[in-house]
Amino acid sequence: MHHGAYGQRLARSFHLDDPPTLLGSTGGGCVLAVTELRLDESGCGMTAPLGSDDAYLVGLQLRRLQRHELWLDGCPVATRPTAEGTSCFYDLQRNPVAWLDEPFHSLQFYMPRAALAEAADEMGQTVSDLICEPGEFVDDAVINGLGQCLLPLMGDRTQGNRLFVDHVLLALRGHLLVTYGGVRCAETIARGGLTPWQQRRATELMREHVVEGIALADVARACRLSSSAFVRAFKKSMGVPPHQWLLMRRIDRAIDLMRDRSVQLADVALSAGFADQSHFTRIFARKMGVSPGVWRNTCCE
Repeated sequence: MHHGAYGQRLARSFHLDDPPTLLGSTGGGCVLAVTELRLDESGCGMTAPLGSDDAYLVGLQLRRLQRHELWLDGCPVATRPTAEGTSCFYDLQRNPVAWLDEPFHSLQFYMPRAALAEAADEMGQTVSDLICEPGEFVDDAVINGLGQCLLPLMGDRTQGNRLFVDHVLLALRGHLLVTYGGVRCAETIARGGLTPWQQRRATELMREHVVEGIALADVARACRLSSSAFVRAFKKSMGVPPHQWLLMRRIDRAIDLMRDRSVQLADVALSAGFADQSHFTRIFARKMGVSPGVWRNTCCE
């Protein structure tokens, strides 16, 4: 399987050279891209096969097309004239090949399935395919608007505005998921609480730093929330504030350590993340109803 139907590889399919291309990426490291394809004269003819790729191309037409043909998996697909500003989805797993015999101008957005799955997973959902009729062009104002935002940057070979490009391509990903992928907006998930990906990310970070602790602001930032919003959402989802949840994980760790009677309680306290034995004893007794020593004598005989 080939990867990366953008830039030079995509241009070779259309018998073009050195097309303007902007690159972005997701938090999980998936490459997103947009390539400008333009030919101001007739004669492109049949495009060269791109090879199978687990991704979509979302083509935004910047110039109307009267005559064109499309094949998927070697079979012809019905087509009709397309208007400027409309978009078509090409599943690269189906080996699309086109025939063009007039000038054309388009932006081709490269969107890997892994990038779509990554975003859906962050919202606690799944996505398989984008729902789109093969060969059908849709009049989608959002895709058109995002493409127009990027068009002035297409000649910038320095990639100097990478942050802006990332945001636009990620916005496109979100739009495709909700509009064509069947993914629900985050607002429909647990009003006031953490989304599944936020809950998972927060608890993972806090477990990783259970001994030395982690700044509340760092966990909130990882969940893309302000500190105050994070605390409210965490308590709504978990039933306790973040600090209390962390203390209980430290107690869990202390209980595991206390099962070994050779480990002194002072060492248990430090190894579990408490300031000292006195602090450990106070918190343990408050949460468990007995002191660490009584618990050890009762439960570790």
